[in-house]
Amino acid sequence: MGLHNIEKRDWRYIFLRRFVTFNYRSFFCSITVLGRENIPEDSPVIYVPNHQNALMDALAILKTTKNPPVYLSRSDIFKKKFTARLLYFLKMMPIYRIRDGFRNLQHNEKIMNKVTDVLTKGHPIVIFPEGNHGDKRKLRPLKKGICRFAFQTEEHNNYQLNLKIVAVGLDYSHYIKFNHTLVVNYGKPITLSKYLETYKNDQPKALNVLRDEIAEKMKEVMLQINFDKYYHLVDNLRHLYKFRLKKHFGYQNLKQPNKFFQDQKFVGLFEKTFKDKEDDLQGLDQKRREYQDLLKKYKLRNWLFEMKKYSIVRLLGMIPVYLLSFPVFLYGFINNFFPFFIPVWITKKVKDPQFISSIRSTICLVLFPFLYILQSLLVGLFTGNFWIAMGYLVSLPFSGIFAFHYSNWIKKHVGKWRYNMLRFKGNKDFKQMQKLRQQIFSKLDSELFGE
Repeated sequence: MGLHNIEKRDWRYIFLRRFVTFNYRSFFCSITVLGRENIPEDSPVIYVPNHQNALMDALAILKTTKNPPVYLSRSDIFKKKFTARLLYFLKMMPIYRIRDGFRNLQHNEKIMNKVTDVLTKGHPIVIFPEGNHGDKRKLRPLKKGICRFAFQTEEHNNYQLNLKIVAVGLDYSHYIKFNHTLVVNYGKPITLSKYLETYKNDQPKALNVLRDEIAEKMKEVMLQINFDKYYHLVDNLRHLYKFRLKKHFGYQNLKQPNKFFQDQKFVGLFEKTFKDKEDDLQGLDQKRREYQDLLKKYKLRNWLFEMKKYSIVRLLGMIPVYLLSFPVFLYGFINNFFPFFIPVWITKKVKDPQFISSIRSTICLVLFPFLYILQSLLVGLFTGNFWIAMGYLVSLPFSGIFAFHYSNWIKKHVGKWRYNMLRFKGNKDFKQMQKLRQQIFSKLDSELFGE
């Protein structure tokens, strides 16, 4: 399958899509989809997501839409013939940039014509208008390529296609770690028809105006932290202060999408309140840094401080439960050791952290079923019993999930013990952590909510 019939979907692609999206869903604790009703059903669509997490961003659209899209990707990954054929099979087309060499820019005309062809046939296109991925929860300057593709497609169809552009906000609770949350937020569609007269008379102006509206629509559906100098302050405070924010904003829990909406409200309110208060920002950032350094030093988490103390009786009472369930953990840990840790080992030397989850997810796509089947075959050969082998196969994913959660429960339990010990001993740094936390929260309560 090549560029000429990239929109074609045969049984191999359909099977692979279902397998990939199942694997992708398994990587997250939850995937929350907002605004799905905004996706036009009777018009061709260009999706424009923010780009923060490499291949995971593309798969987010594949997972949450009915009509599989065709993607535009950077051209350097298409250099090898085998890789290019595979990428075409996965519905990905190259887009050439100046950095790829001026001679290669001529290939973009062919790509633009194919994009027009795909959209005219009613297949959606995904374009990442920032051009590359970044590690900040902030929209970077957009390229004009998306606008050129859109207007050329309308022009090719005598301005009768009624093409729509849909902004997509992607928000990961963690870019790398397994079992975190993802919010996929589809915005209201942008209709190209209102810009067509401008495009006919003044193309550069139409491109700029459309690009600006796309940017605004994207900011509405994602988490946009505008402070550059104090980016990490704002990004950290939305977590450190989240339980107090829950009370201020009136949310009953912080499950998604509540946490996403809360973060959007907090970031907007914080930036509006502290816009011209450099001294306050410096003071908050200094306290935040010191507080987080002490948390790291004593291997504590901020959520532990939500309680003044933890019941010793309850902590002791949980020990027999953990001891009794330890054999199940050990079974799951041993039998899932290689598929769990091989992806971690392989990605230790990856220079760009934004690629880590994409690489791990891709490795797991192959490694888990391969090793599960291999291990089950060995058990079957060793026992000579088909049903024992099948029972073993079924037990592998469930015991692996239990082992993962068991490990987290133990970490939380140990954290509570450590918290209690520091508190009972009257540790000087512990008292400083409490003081810093209270100072940060009091300042935010006062400035943001007048308390």
